[in-house]
Amino acid sequence: MFKDLKDRVGSLEAQVEDLRNTIVKSSTQSAFLATIQNELAVLGASDSAEFIEELENAIISGDLNVLGRTIVTDIGVTGNISTGLLSIHGLDLSVNNGNGGATINSVGDLNLQNNGLGGINILAGKVTIDTKGNIKTEGEITAKKVEANNYTVLGQDSIGSGTIPAGATSVEISTSVASESSKIFLTATSLTDKQITVVRKSDGKFKVGIPAPTTSPISFDWWIVGNK
Repeated sequence: MFKDLKDRVGSLEAQVEDLRNTIVKSSTQSAFLATIQNELAVLGASDSAEFIEELENAIISGDLNVLGRTIVTDIGVTGNISTGLLSIHGLDLSVNNGNGGATINSVGDLNLQNNGLGGINILAGKVTIDTKGNIKTEGEITAKKVEANNYTVLGQDSIGSGTIPAGATSVEISTSVASESSKIFLTATSLTDKQITVVRKSDGKFKVGIPAPTTSPISFDWWIVGNK
């Protein structure tokens, strides 16, 4: 009885090894599937389970078509991925000045977070878009044209207030964004018959002056727009 069991195990191991060799050498998906189906039928239910556990690695030289649902733990693709109207190229040598890079293309609009259940985070938070459409970036934005209903200036580097003291004819304003090419706009915020003017601009500061001193201080707002 022990000898019969040993012979049966040996025969089963030989069949499994034959199956492995057949899978590696299969050149088409149809041959691969037919072989699996026939051999599993010969092995039986319990032996089939053992075969599936033993089948850890397989190489298919031809096409593999899976018509049902496929579940994988990890997947690596050395070529391109096409799904519906979407194509993903892991290595596209036509971009980045010929240095190559990854590209994602869609026939029609490419929708991201279409359900609006979460935002979009790019470059580890350097660019974010929340579910309300608010965009935040840590870098610069360059555009040919900007349209907006309202503008809010953050900080006090490019906008602020100043005062020419009574009896004086000028005041110097220090700010890191000022330069010789800056466009500086002034608006008086106190009643005066004097014309306030930017009389000098340089890196890090500018001077505002009036033609003649007055007996009361002159307050004003200023706004700097860079120009290059």
